[in-house]
Amino acid sequence: MIYAQTATGSDAPLRMIRGPKTGLGDPHGVVFDGKNNEILVANHGNQNGRETLPGTVTGGRRGTPGALVGGRFDEPSITVYGGEATGDVPPVRRIQGAKTGLNWPMALTLDAEHDEMAVANSGDSSIRIFSRTATGNVAPVRIIKGPRTGIHGPMGVTFDVKNDELWVANYGDHTALVFARSATGDASPKRVIRNAPAGSPTVGFGNPGAVAYDSKRDELLVPN
Repeated sequence: MIYAQTATGSDAPLRMIRGPKTGLGDPHGVVFDGKNNEILVANHGNQNGRETLPGTVTGGRRGTPGALVGGRFDEPSITVYGGEATGDVPPVRRIQGAKTGLNWPMALTLDAEHDEMAVANSGDSSIRIFSRTATGNVAPVRIIKGPRTGIHGPMGVTFDVKNDELWVANYGDHTALVFARSATGDASPKRVIRNAPAGSPTVGFGNPGAVAYDSKRDELLVPN
């Protein structure tokens, strides 16, 4: 969904990218590449089983959902669209397949200066760095992963181009980690920011949708 920079309240989007041709599936990360006029999206791949009409916006009205057709699970992906893309348009590039290692890709960040993108890969606790122009079933150019990295269920990642660093926000820990921009493998972070002592437990809630009480065991049950 693309809104005017000054949008507020219930303002309608200027346009939306939506429909079966787009390859979008449960998107969790998005970044705009102003230098190359592209939109990059990280997709978990879950399809909700509803056919949708093309996502154009006319007169402030949004596209409406179509008939239920049954859901499915596509492979995770990173899809790339033109900066002015709208409606049910296919991506200009798609990173997808076993070689990518994508698994619950979350936030994306772009380093236009070095033509690289990084994705917080929450499913295997890694940061995967791809060439900005990568497409198809391709391996990352670098992977930051391993016990020394401290990466644990990452949700956020961003390049600090000015200081040549890469920042990671951990969902599975109380930390933000700072790496050298070119870090790879089981690399130790340059700095660690904590909001709790090391080893402190985390609640671990992620999209809980209900709760039940077991009176026999005096326990709460939460589907996570």
